[in-house]
Amino acid sequence: MDFQEKYIDLISEKLGGKVLFSTDDFFAEKENLIKKGRGIFIADKYTDRGKWMDGWESRRKRTPGHDWCVIQLATPGKIKGFDIDTNHFLGNHPPHASIEGLYTTDDISRHSQEELNQLSWTEILEKSPLDPGSQHLYPCKNEGVYNVIRLHIYPDGGVARLRAYGEVQKDWSLISKEETIDLAAGINGAKAIACNDMFFSSKDNLIMPGKVINMCDGWETKRNRTQNNRDYCSFST
Repeated sequence: MDFQEKYIDLISEKLGGKVLFSTDDFFAEKENLIKKGRGIFIADKYTDRGKWMDGWESRRKRTPGHDWCVIQLATPGKIKGFDIDTNHFLGNHPPHASIEGLYTTDDISRHSQEELNQLSWTEILEKSPLDPGSQHLYPCKNEGVYNVIRLHIYPDGGVARLRAYGEVQKDWSLISKEETIDLAAGINGAKAIACNDMFFSSKDNLIMPGKVINMCDGWETKRNRTQNNRDYCSFST
């Protein structure tokens, strides 16, 4: 599926996504879900709660029900597809997952679990199978605009990363005519649509907010010694 190449990750921590709530993250913190990369594995690293894992991991459920996690998108958008990645979760991954979406102008960061359950969620990915240690690319067939999603895992377990690729839907009526806007910023709907090479790092890094952490946090091509060669990257706004 090509939504990874065509669209931006709307819940990326770098872009401004936030993990607001989970029913349980006893073994591994919910905030790991939206970090960059696929997650790493350190064989001899443990915490006082068990094996350290680079993802979100809940405890085994001994009661009816399942675990879920709420994530705020960096900006409202139309979601085109998901990547639910169970990298390094081999005997402790959830067998199935589903995703719901919501658009709200309220601040739900302080909502209780019961209050979150009462919101008007829409299913945007039906209950779908997950394999251990794998990326799972699923399209989103719902064309609605959302700014919050809820990941359900059945019944419990660990997910390394979650991506929600899509198109920014910015409300330009909220922007003053006197305000200066960066039209090459991903948060404002810009896209890095094509480049000749990204051997070392992705073109999408060019439209992310903030200062770079290190050289891999930008766009880097391999060395090309062909005469008159020019590297390029094209953008749309």
